[in-house]
Amino acid sequence: MERMPPNAGTPRSTRDVSELLAAALGSSTAPGDCRVAGPTYVGSESRIFYAECAAATSPLAVKFFRDAREARSQFEALDRVAAAMAGGADFDVPRPYALSAAQGMLASEWIAGRSLQDELIDWHRWPGRAALGLRRAGVWLRRFHDAGKPDTIALDLGPALDRLADELDPCDPRTPGMARMRAAGILLERTAPGLAGAPARASWLHGDFKPANVMLAGPRTVGIDFHAAFRDLVVRDQAHFLTHVELACYHPRGLRLWALRDRLVAAFLQGYGLDADIPSTGALSWMRLHSTVRAWANVATSDKGRLRKLYLMRCSERMAARLARRLAADLG
Repeated sequence: MERMPPNAGTPRSTRDVSELLAAALGSSTAPGDCRVAGPTYVGSESRIFYAECAAATSPLAVKFFRDAREARSQFEALDRVAAAMAGGADFDVPRPYALSAAQGMLASEWIAGRSLQDELIDWHRWPGRAALGLRRAGVWLRRFHDAGKPDTIALDLGPALDRLADELDPCDPRTPGMARMRAAGILLERTAPGLAGAPARASWLHGDFKPANVMLAGPRTVGIDFHAAFRDLVVRDQAHFLTHVELACYHPRGLRLWALRDRLVAAFLQGYGLDADIPSTGALSWMRLHSTVRAWANVATSDKGRLRKLYLMRCSERMAARLARRLAADLG
C-alpha cells in the first residue's frame, strides 16, 4: 500500500505522537504520561498509532489524516453518533477522546478485536461464524440508521444514475468488460422509472459501510470510519455492504464462502430486520447492481496492480450478471 506522504500534520516518531496527544488531551497530561507504539497502519490517506495514556480510560487509536479537515469531520461524526447510540448495549461506536484539527489528529477508543473482513477471509473460521458476524453487522447498521431519526421519502434514483454516469465516463471504452457494465447501466436506467416514487427509508448514512469497517470485539459490534454527514436512502448503505461481502467471497481466502453467499446476505438482512420495513426488495436489488457497477468502475480507474485489477473486475462482472438477472426477476 502506498505510504501517506509526509506533511506538516504527519508525526515523524512515536515521541512526536506522544507530545501531540498529551497537548490534545489537556494541560494535566504530560508527554511522559502517554506510551505510544506504531504506526499500526499506514495508508495513502491516514496513519494510525496505538497509545495508552493515564488520562484515558481505554487504550487509544491515534489517527493522523493527510487532509487535516478529515480529522475534524470524523471527530464530529463520532461525537454525534456516540451520543445518539448511547445505551445501545453491545452495538456502538468508539468513544472519541481528543482532536487536534491543526495537526489532522483524532484520538478515539482503541477497539481490541477483529474486523468482520478478517473473519470472512480467514480459512480457519467456521462459515457459520461468518453468518453470525453478518447478522451482527445488520443489527449495528439498523441501530445506526434508527439513531439518525429515519423518515419515509419517495424513492428517487435519478441522483444514483448521475453518480454512476460520472464514474463510468472516465473508463476507457476498450477496457475488458466495459460493454457488460454499459449494459448493466442501461438496465438500471430502464428499470428506475418502475421504482420511482415508491416509499423508501432515509436516514444519515455511514458512507462506507463494509466488513472492514465493522469490528467484532467479544460481545461488542463496533462500527468505524463513518461520516453521518448527510441523509439519503438507507438502501445505499445496505447495498454497499453486500457488494463488499460478495467480493470477500471471491477473495482467495474467502472462497470457502462462495457457495454460501446468499446465506450470508440473508443473515445480514435478517439482522437488519428488513422484512419489518416497507417492502423494498426491488430497490435493494437495483441498488446492489448499481453498487457493483460502481465498484467495477472504481477498480478500472485505480492504480492497483494489473493482475489484481483484472481479477477484481472479472469478479465484479460475474456479480453484476447475477444481480441483473435477480433485478429482472424482482421487477417481473
